[in-house]
Amino acid sequence: MASVWEELKRRNVVKVAVAYAIVGWLLIEISSVLGSALILPDWATSLVAFFVILGFPLALVLSWAYVGHCDRTIMGQFHRWGSLERFNFKIQMLIRYEC
Repeated sequence: MASVWEELKRRNVVKVAVAYAIVGWLLIEISSVLGSALILPDWATSLVAFFVILGFPLALVLSWAYVGHCDRTIMGQFHRWGSLERFNFKIQMLIRYEC
């Protein structure tokens, strides 16, 4: 179990989970406050919460897959050529990680 936790910390999954939870909570709170101030429908805050909850596993998977080191490797030691290389290119184009 300790090795799994160390791998999660090495790949910054823990940091991403904490940051996502904080930012998601802030988004939900802001939408709740602004929803009543801007007279938005009741389902607007629920929609924001839905997308925050839906995006959480995606953020964790992407943080696991993308090891943000200067060598820009993806999937760690499991890198294979072909479709994974195209996936690597798309992730790099989306994130534009600068060292």
